[in-house]
Amino acid sequence: MEKWILWYFAGEMLETVNLFKYLGFVFGSSGKFAKLINANLDQSNLALFSMKTVQYQYPEITQKTQLYLFNTLVKPVLDNSYEIWGFCEAGKIERVHLSFLKNVLNVRKSTPFSFVYKDLNILSLM
Repeated sequence: MEKWILWYFAGEMLETVNLFKYLGFVFGSSGKFAKLINANLDQSNLALFSMKTVQYQYPEITQKTQLYLFNTLVKPVLDNSYEIWGFCEAGKIERVHLSFLKNVLNVRKSTPFSFVYKDLNILSLM
């Protein structure tokens, strides 16, 4: 059973909620950033799916163009509010990035990440 604290402002009781979204930033009742990070991951997966749809329709898209599209469409969503939550959950975000890069190279999921970064001559998002 959850214990709720009642908040008052100017003599009126304020509604207490578990989740609140303001300017793209997700506030949770716990005060931690897990809900924000999960919301960013969900939004980035939607953006990635849209991008993959375009890639499927145009299979001749070059690796350079695919990387540009990722950096333009998906990376801003992944980076949303990182100044606040920092690198505490950066591994989850990097997994999305690395999965995309392996898809671009058409290599196995078990391919070491260092080979992927070196082959594409890019750095990790972390």
